[in-house]
Amino acid sequence: MVIVHARFVNSIGASMNLIVDTSIWIDFFKGKEPFRSQLQEKLELFQVIGLSWVFGEILQGARNSKEISIITDYWSLVKKVSEENIWIDAGIYASKHSLIAKGIGLIDSAILTAALRHKVKIWTHDKKLHAMASKENLI
Repeated sequence: MVIVHARFVNSIGASMNLIVDTSIWIDFFKGKEPFRSQLQEKLELFQVIGLSWVFGEILQGARNSKEISIITDYWSLVKKVSEENIWIDAGIYASKHSLIAKGIGLIDSAILTAALRHKVKIWTHDKKLHAMASKENLI
């Protein structure tokens, strides 16, 4: 787990949008603090960008129709950005930066690509994604 999570969210400006990785969403849905209250605040300020593949990962772990409903309700509330050609661009980005050799797969490469494309920050527990996002000034 990345230690900077609480300070990171508190250091984001009042109008800063961010992409929330699956790991943070899972803690939010489990009610883990400080993630639940910090993400709730960002949601209320309409600062969270939803990516379809992140919500797809979350939905993959849903245990019943009630959980699916809760997750899709949150999907309807978050900001959306263009995902056009994201998988091609993510593949190119991953190739150029040898991400597979660093243990970063296509899903996380797509998160990095989306953050770079839309000039937003990433909030994650994933150490490898965090390290690459730090190099790109996305944390």
